[in-house]
Amino acid sequence: MSVDKDFSGRVSRALGIPEEAAGLPHIEITGVSVTVSNHKGILEYGENEINVRSRGGIIRIRGQELRICRMDSDTLTVGGRIYSVELGV
Repeated sequence: MSVDKDFSGRVSRALGIPEEAAGLPHIEITGVSVTVSNHKGILEYGENEINVRSRGGIIRIRGQELRICRMDSDTLTVGGRIYSVELGV
């Protein structure tokens, strides 16, 4: 765990606020999509793997027929057959 992530986690716990409010990513997974809030951009994009940059490290999404359903400066939604989501890769 990086010092920055550890500090953000301690601050959010001390203040009683969600970690994503401290800038860390928030990830929601359903059967057909993954939504990442507080992302810092896409590093790599392919139909079987998408790597997303975040303050907590790289988030690797693996599956088949992956596609970007929605993306703005804060939120990214990936659709397709999701097989795995790895954090801090």
